Amino acid sequence: MKKQYLIYADESHRKGKYFSNFYGGALVNYTELEKINNKLNIKKEKLGLFQEVKWTKVTEQYLEKYLDLMNYFFEFVKSNKIKIRIMF
Repeated sequence: MKKQYLIYADESHRKGKYFSNFYGGALVNYTELEKINNKLNIKKEKLGLFQEVKWTKVTEQYLEKYLDLMNYFFEFVKSNKIKIRIMF
């Protein structure tokens, strides 16, 4: 059976004194995708996060919720269910 992967990608482009360009991707085995996506969305909803989760949107009030969600996300990385690649 062929393996299939889905890659989620994002980029950042900023100007100014600390200009940087970086590209990031998350690689997920297609057979695990729905299960992982559901678990992340359930966790997000339990935390009361109903909008897009972005660090540029975080406020002091939501910081702990964001950290909790990211710790949960990185459990999938730790267990090799999600692979992260960031290129500068």
